[in-house]
Amino acid sequence: MLAATKLNPNLWWYLARAGGLVAWALLAASVFWGLWYAGRLSRRVPPRAWTLDLHRFLGGLALIFVVIHVVALTADKFVDFGALQVLVPFASQWRPGAVAWGITAMYLLVAVELTSLVMHLMPKKVWHSIHLLSFVLFAFATVHAIQTGTDMRNPLVRALGILLLISAVVVAILRVGHGWQRAQGSAASGAAAARPAAPAWPAASPPPSPAWPAATQDPPAIVEWPATSRVTPTEPGWSPPREYAAATATTATTTRP
Repeated sequence: MLAATKLNPNLWWYLARAGGLVAWALLAASVFWGLWYAGRLSRRVPPRAWTLDLHRFLGGLALIFVVIHVVALTADKFVDFGALQVLVPFASQWRPGAVAWGITAMYLLVAVELTSLVMHLMPKKVWHSIHLLSFVLFAFATVHAIQTGTDMRNPLVRALGILLLISAVVVAILRVGHGWQRAQGSAASGAAAARPAAPAWPAASPPPSPAWPAATQDPPAIVEWPATSRVTPTEPGWSPPREYAAATATTATTTRP
């Protein structure tokens, strides 16, 4: 490395630029896969466990390239960067505002990665709040790359940056939309569960039958018409026999109220 530095004194500067660009691309990819995993946009392809492992791997690899970026800046003599200039915002004399964006993004990345390593020891809400800083981290790193990146003038680098930004934004929109649908479904299920059940009304029972008084007399005998009678009630001049008149009078006296 030292021999290569003697042959090309700008080697550290090139390494710093390459390390910064690779770190930024890895951050974009990590945010992309993190949103894909958190939004449950796919359950089978790729598998969720594989997506989570890739998200963590990309985040850790981004931190490694940030370290390479910072070390190369301090070793380079093109711009006089010391430990103070790469660790304290606005301490640099060269584009202090742009460098401050990158330093802040570096601290956010360290906080996200360290809390991810010990997430099982932290309350879930605290860890989730810190992990949401990944969006702020990516935004700060993007501003830093645009304001200080010499390679942003390259059309290929600009196209790659635009592609990464569009991919992250699209997945973020899908993540928010899917989360809203899940929230609506959970609210509907909760409302259905909280709705009181219909009261169990007793089965309808028929009204009690009236208690008729017991009969005190035997019912009247059925009147049998004489077999020899050939006169029908529809013929003129018909009159009931004497037995029918006597039976009708007896029934009128014994009919129940």
